[in-house]
Amino acid sequence: MPKTHQDMEAGAFSDQDFMIDMTPDKPKHAFWDFVPEARERLAIDRCFYFSLVASRTWPTSVEDGLKALLKDHSVTQNDIIVFDRCGEPVARIKNYFFPIIAQIAAKNAVSVKRFFTVSQTSALYDTHKFTGLLSWVPYHHYLRRVIATHHPLEIGEFGFTGLYDAPTQFLSLNRKLRPHRWILLRYLEGSSLNPKVLRSELQYDLSNRLGGKEERGDAFTDEISDIIQTHFPSFQEFDLRRYLDQPLPSTSLLEDNGDDLIVNMNPVMAMPVKATKSSHLVIVTETEFEKGYPRVTEKTLKVIPYFRPFIVFGQAGTLKFLHDNGFQTFHPFIDETYDTITDPDQRMRVLIDELHRLERVLDDHDARRKFLDGIKPILHHNAHHLKQAYQDIMDEKAISALLFGLDAAKIEESANPVRP
Repeated sequence: MPKTHQDMEAGAFSDQDFMIDMTPDKPKHAFWDFVPEARERLAIDRCFYFSLVASRTWPTSVEDGLKALLKDHSVTQNDIIVFDRCGEPVARIKNYFFPIIAQIAAKNAVSVKRFFTVSQTSALYDTHKFTGLLSWVPYHHYLRRVIATHHPLEIGEFGFTGLYDAPTQFLSLNRKLRPHRWILLRYLEGSSLNPKVLRSELQYDLSNRLGGKEERGDAFTDEISDIIQTHFPSFQEFDLRRYLDQPLPSTSLLEDNGDDLIVNMNPVMAMPVKATKSSHLVIVTETEFEKGYPRVTEKTLKVIPYFRPFIVFGQAGTLKFLHDNGFQTFHPFIDETYDTITDPDQRMRVLIDELHRLERVLDDHDARRKFLDGIKPILHHNAHHLKQAYQDIMDEKAISALLFGLDAAKIEESANPVRP
């Protein structure tokens, strides 16, 4: 059984223990399960684990764990310390943690490169691996959960043949309010696409989202509106402040349609059965659009087992990320030049234009047949790749990042062999 640092203080620790939980009051991310699987490759004795779960209490919990590590425990050159925030794109290490980390490193004569921060964004590893104070590891909590959830399912076409004669339908699943989702849904409301797009509700309770304080809700509204004003000049009419007293531009897909979720999934992983089976295309609204690093989340990958093509409203480079990880996308059947456009306003306009082009294709029976015949091999490849290979690719990248950091730590430690 993994030990908490309280167990260690009570004398329950032994050399046989590997995972040592320094934040036992916090839920574990997927990296907690991954590290023991990689232990032999890493050739390490112990992992001191900190869960950086997004909550109001996480800084105190992590600080307490760091102080316990500094005061009561010895870190050796066969150990690693992991700050796991693979449930989020950025590993938020508080600045006031760094002096404690430096003290732990100095006390034990180990390099700070033995301290690993884990986040969803592989670009952080690429950017910081040579210059960052701590070592970075790319890993994605929800992608591992998507793979684990869907792995037991048989690969099948999920009613794909029925699409040849079905009326044109798109599917768009949305949860948290973000500027690009707001723009898309408002645009759809007034376009010819409106009756052809099934879409789920946005979470739009500003007071709840921002701690129940009205002034913070106003600040969030202003932030969304300012982003639209700054990054989306072609869509100024959708300034959020103009719509505060109006209903959301969406239908309650999962409730109003009486739809069933795929069995054993929470809302983050869920795909609605009826809506997915009747949809020719899934419009994925990824987490980032106008800023941030390109990354793929569960929003894209959870579509793959259900044998539907997708178009991604996300950062430039999102499809390239998929290609780099062994997936295929849908060019030339979908014009994917949008993935190369760095200007968010232009990318949004190109994406919307492509939705209208796809609408015309799917409304034409012969063109639809050619489209569906063309994408079918791609759908097969992606379903098999997700089930059989992608977990190994993600794990191998994490192991490479860990080994890179460990090599850097050993170089520093061999150059400074003085013991306290």
